[in-house]
Amino acid sequence: MTTTADVRLGNESTDNEPLLVVEDLRTHFMVPAGAVKAVDGVSLTLERGKTLGVVGESGSGKTILSRSIMGLNVVANAVTTGSVRYAGMELVGQTPKQMKHLWGVEMAMVFQDPMTSLNPVVKVGRQLTEHVRQHLGMNKSAAKDVAVELLRSVRIPEPEARFDNYPHQMSGGMRQRVCIAIALACGPKMLFADEPTTALDVTVQHQILNLLAAQQRDRFMTMIMVTHDLGVVAGRTDDIAVMYAGKIVEKAPTGALFADMKHPYTQALLFSIPKTSNPKHTRLTAIAGRPPDLISPPAGCKFAPRCPYAQDRCREEEPTLTVPDATGHQYACHFPIGTSESEAAFQRNLDAGVPQTLAAAGRVQATDDLDALERIVQTKVGAAPAGASQEGGH
Repeated sequence: MTTTADVRLGNESTDNEPLLVVEDLRTHFMVPAGAVKAVDGVSLTLERGKTLGVVGESGSGKTILSRSIMGLNVVANAVTTGSVRYAGMELVGQTPKQMKHLWGVEMAMVFQDPMTSLNPVVKVGRQLTEHVRQHLGMNKSAAKDVAVELLRSVRIPEPEARFDNYPHQMSGGMRQRVCIAIALACGPKMLFADEPTTALDVTVQHQILNLLAAQQRDRFMTMIMVTHDLGVVAGRTDDIAVMYAGKIVEKAPTGALFADMKHPYTQALLFSIPKTSNPKHTRLTAIAGRPPDLISPPAGCKFAPRCPYAQDRCREEEPTLTVPDATGHQYACHFPIGTSESEAAFQRNLDAGVPQTLAAAGRVQATDDLDALERIVQTKVGAAPAGASQEGGH
C-alpha cells in the first residue's frame, strides 16, 4: 500500500543523502513555573543503515529527543521548534494525522518499559496485528501469519501459543521481544530503541542487544539507541552523542570517543559503570550533585556545578560544540580531558578542597546533594568552604 507520505519521501530523497538531519531542535514544556527546556538546540545527522547511541543520565533529554524527532510529543504544553528532515521531508510542524503514515512504516520505537507500553488487557497477537492490518492492508488470517513469523524472528519460543497470551503471562525479556516485534512489524527504515534493556537481568540484556543488532543488520535499518549506560553502546553503535541538560556535549564515532573522550561528563559516565574487576561490595562511583533545573539552569556550562575541572570561565561562559576534527569528534568544554589545562584545573580544585573534585579523586564519597557534600568535605578534610574567591571554588 502506498501512502501520500511515501510518495513525498520517494520524490524528495535519494539513497546517497542522510536519512535523518536534525538542526537546532528544541522542545520546551510550558508549565506554570516557566519553560522546561527538555531539548535545547540539538543538531545531528544520521546516515542510512547506521546506529547512533544517545547517552546520558535520566532527565538529560534523551527520550524527549527521540519523541520529538518522531513527533510523539503531542501534549498541549509542548512546543517544538527547529528542523527534522527525514528522507528529505520536514517533520516539525506536521500534525499527528499527517505523521500517522510514517509511524510504524517509516519509523518506529521500542519503548522503555514493555509492561506499561503493552496493553495489559489485550492479547499480544492483537497488538501485533492491528497496525499490520492498518498499514499493509492485510486480512486477519494473513496478519496472524505475519505476527507469528515476527514472534519467531525475535526468538520467542512456541510463537503460535504466545500469540494468544496476555502480556502478564510473559517474562520481562519476552515482553521486550514482543515490543521489538511490534516495532518491526511494518518494516520501518528507522528504529528508536529507548532504554531497551531497562529492568532486565544481564543475560537477557545481552540477548536483547544481540537481537536488535541482528535485526538492524538484516533489515539495513537506521537505529538510534537511547541509554544511560555507555557500556550498552560500546561496540554496538557507529557514533555516540552524549547529552546533558537537553544539549549534546560530546559527539564522536564510537571508537574515537572511548579512545579519547574529552568532556568531563562523558568521563564521569564511564567511571560510573560497575567493574567486574572490583572486589565484592565495592561502592559504585557516583557523579557528585544532581542534574540542573531545566527551568532555571545555571549560567555558563550546565555541568559546571558538578564538574571536578570547573573554573570561573565555565560558570560564566557556556561552551559550544567544537568543529569536528578529522575523526568527526566534537565536544563542548573549555578544559577538555587530556589537556594540560584540564590537569592544572583539576589540581587547583583539589588544592582548594572543591567537593566534587575531592569526590572525583576518591577522597570523599559522592552524593547528589552538593551542599551536604561540602559539609562532609569540611568535616573530614578540614577544607575551608569552596568560595567564589577561590578560582577553583564551587
